[in-house]
Amino acid sequence: MKKIGLIFSLFIVLMCSGCGPILEPLIEGTYTSYNEEKNETFSKGKFTIKEITKEEYEEAKGINVFIDGYIPQKDEKRYLSIELYLYSVETEQYEKVKLIDVKYSTGTGHCYYGEAYLEIGDKVYEDKMLMGFYYDNKNCFNTRISMGLFYNTNDEFSSDFKLEEE
Repeated sequence: MKKIGLIFSLFIVLMCSGCGPILEPLIEGTYTSYNEEKNETFSKGKFTIKEITKEEYEEAKGINVFIDGYIPQKDEKRYLSIELYLYSVETEQYEKVKLIDVKYSTGTGHCYYGEAYLEIGDKVYEDKMLMGFYYDNKNCFNTRISMGLFYNTNDEFSSDFKLEEE
């Protein structure tokens, strides 16, 4: 019984000491990939996040838009657009990826999931998308992002992203 009490006390102390996820509003800007996992289809990526109005969000019908998962904004939502581009080895240019129904994964800090769709010529890339915004304790928000696309195909793109300096 003492062990259960000790474990419960430790749990409460950890929760109150701020060991849980730190949530801050997502930072608008352009992010570029680094530490890409090499593959023969996509060599790098970039994306831009910007705040939009509720009307723009609704007009987009779930395409390339999402709601910031920042907890204090439950009543007043923050709507964002995202434009994601992957560099195709085949076409030697950036190709725009359509992100569909991107949702916040509750209780995960800043993790989002959805569907990704890209068409290059006759080839269609369609699969799940995962995106996580990570924090560090020193700066609270260091804008390191991990993203994975097309996991269930042989064309998986996975990389970390960082905010470009202005």
